[in-house]
Amino acid sequence: MDSLTTVATDVLVIGSGIAGCFAALKAREIGADVVMVEQGKSGFSGMSTGGTHRVRVVLPDDDFEEAMKGTVMECEYMVDQDFLQEALVETFDRLRDLLNLGAEFRRDESGNIKWYWADTMLPDFKQRNAMWEPVGSYKHILKINKQVVRRGVKVFDRVMLVDLLTVNGEVKGAVGFDTRKGDFYLFKARAVVVAAGGFSGGGVGNSPSLTGDGIAMGIRVAQSFAAWNSARPKRGACFPTAGHHPGFLSFSTPKTPK
Repeated sequence: MDSLTTVATDVLVIGSGIAGCFAALKAREIGADVVMVEQGKSGFSGMSTGGTHRVRVVLPDDDFEEAMKGTVMECEYMVDQDFLQEALVETFDRLRDLLNLGAEFRRDESGNIKWYWADTMLPDFKQRNAMWEPVGSYKHILKINKQVVRRGVKVFDRVMLVDLLTVNGEVKGAVGFDTRKGDFYLFKARAVVVAAGGFSGGGVGNSPSLTGDGIAMGIRVAQSFAAWNSARPKRGACFPTAGHHPGFLSFSTPKTPK
């Protein structure tokens, strides 16, 4: 029989892309014990290895109401406006977080970030963006991932989590297996963040590791998707907390893992 390893933690983060790294780092900032699990090799797997193109930013001096209105209209009103407002308010702070983690963006001759204005489906509405430098490089997520390890997050690579664990309707962790050795893992946590990315057509295309398993886990436990920061807001708005293709679920419980 294959071995079973049980790991108890405060916060379990599934996925090691930009979204997962941000979740892990923010949890560490408040003193939580954090475990991050990646089905591939952290820093070399998922959309964040090549999806770093642009980050939408709304500066404090920008017309926030116009940014909000334009984004809602561009999404054809099919967007959680409460979440959108919170996300837009935080874009500048999240950009500064990325800079503090060592991320690099295109700059002008004076050394300031060079802003690019992206066209949208609305003729009179453009969105301010910072462009990664270099564009689409794995080097950015490697830098961020190194900070995750340096700040005490425990990382489990090549462990495929297949199901969330629930007790009385509350998510308490996840279960999976080592993709190389076949050993089983049981993770128990007070809070779980699923940041496993989207779906790339059954493991084909530019990101073969985007198998949609995170989405499937969320569907199977029948949790509310209100906190799922997914498809609609991403139109021209690449929120840095979620990488290039946003998509994560979070579940929490105040009880201590047993």
